[in-house]
Amino acid sequence: MALYSRTSKPETYKGDRILTMPRDFFDPPLDQTNILNVSAATLRKAEALIVGCEACSEDAEFPFDTVLDQITGQDPAVTDYVLSEPAKCPRCRGSVVEKTLVEFDPGDSEA
Repeated sequence: MALYSRTSKPETYKGDRILTMPRDFFDPPLDQTNILNVSAATLRKAEALIVGCEACSEDAEFPFDTVLDQITGQDPAVTDYVLSEPAKCPRCRGSVVEKTLVEFDPGDSEA
């Protein structure tokens, strides 16, 4: 059974002991995180791979930053992206940010 304490640390009971997960279990420490500012050119390349977004496609299942990982060749485990502006879904013209779920065609997406 998982619980959250007032300090927002995830805790799990094991028998009569409480196990606490370290903060970096899900996110690496800030000094080990690559923060990448996405240029307009890279954003346009990523937009070209989007087929639809969570607003218009039932098949949208990947966060947009997965597309950015494909374009940039960065390690998804330690990379966060900063967009200068939201991308646009080609189907519905909705805004797409880093964690928006998208359907995409990886095609030839190497950096």
